[in-house]
Amino acid sequence: MKPPLHGPCSGSHRSAGLPLCLLRLAALWLTSAAHLPASKETDLVSFYKQFVSSPPIIEELIFEYQTEAVDGQKPMFAPQDGPEFYAVRWQPDGFRLLCARNPTNFTGAAVIRGSGRAGNFFWSYRADDGLKLYTRTEDSLLYESSNGVVARHEADLSFASWILNLGIPDQEVGSICWSGNRFRRTNSFGYLWEGELVSDDSGLPAEVLLTVTDFAKGESYRHKVRLAYEPSAIFPTYLRQYRLHDPKRGGPRLTDSFRIHMIKTSSIPLPEQAFLYRALNLPNTNTVLYSNNWRYVWVEGTLVPIKVIPAKTRSEILLKRTVILTLMLMVILLPLLLRLLSRAKDAIPLSQPAHGALADSTKNPERKGHQP
Repeated sequence: MKPPLHGPCSGSHRSAGLPLCLLRLAALWLTSAAHLPASKETDLVSFYKQFVSSPPIIEELIFEYQTEAVDGQKPMFAPQDGPEFYAVRWQPDGFRLLCARNPTNFTGAAVIRGSGRAGNFFWSYRADDGLKLYTRTEDSLLYESSNGVVARHEADLSFASWILNLGIPDQEVGSICWSGNRFRRTNSFGYLWEGELVSDDSGLPAEVLLTVTDFAKGESYRHKVRLAYEPSAIFPTYLRQYRLHDPKRGGPRLTDSFRIHMIKTSSIPLPEQAFLYRALNLPNTNTVLYSNNWRYVWVEGTLVPIKVIPAKTRSEILLKRTVILTLMLMVILLPLLLRLLSRAKDAIPLSQPAHGALADSTKNPERKGHQP
């Protein structure tokens, strides 16, 4: 097993006979003093919860999406072409993710794909597709539902949040609020997540038990994240997610497996350039510029504008649905209304002759066909 890059090697300490928990607490103290608030508690459960709920600025995070089997189980959603390595930077107004096949090189032709955001500027890149650039404005917000750059950024940030949340999936970064060792929240997709952090006998965070409720389907699902540590590491080295089934269905099933190679935090905000692509020397310079609902494609030195039909906004979709439902109700209710009107008409009695007419017919019986 490879030694962790994010914690000191413990071989020399073991020979001295010091308890492993003391080594971790010493490393935690050093990390807290260098990068984290001075008021942070020094036990590892509190450190885990504090990092998840109030993450520091991440200057460099390198992790691996693993493919090898764990305890005889191969991850269900492992990359098909071998392990993938990711380099991530994050702060509230900035994000960058790069994917490569080598954990030590994230520049040039080694970059398979990537994306980033610096304030209102977004970019994405694929080696076979080139660069896509977009600057958010007030007018362009209406068209972001059809903007491929924003969609790529949101997907990559959601993926990276699994690691930034130390194994807890599908939660926005820094959104989890703990009540003791539990949390309960509804994420941006409308699913209710309930979680419990469980520690082992030595006080080390070992598992996060998760229950997900899909209100639309009326179903709940159970997951478990197992946290494994290299000796003396204060961050979990391995994050493995399992889908829990009834024993009849075979018990826990490994779905995803990640290995954290390095986490480096910062106490000061990173500059805008740290989240951009210019220093990466990306080889494919074909560029797509997104502006409002137009795309400008720069291919081999030629700028070509392309009109994009944007996806409907949420308000337009709701208005369309309301009109359709109203028309459907009218079609259904119209025959019923006509039937009710017909019945009401049949129920109205015929009008009687006026009082004067009755008197006149009494005086002149022959008008009714009577003989004198």
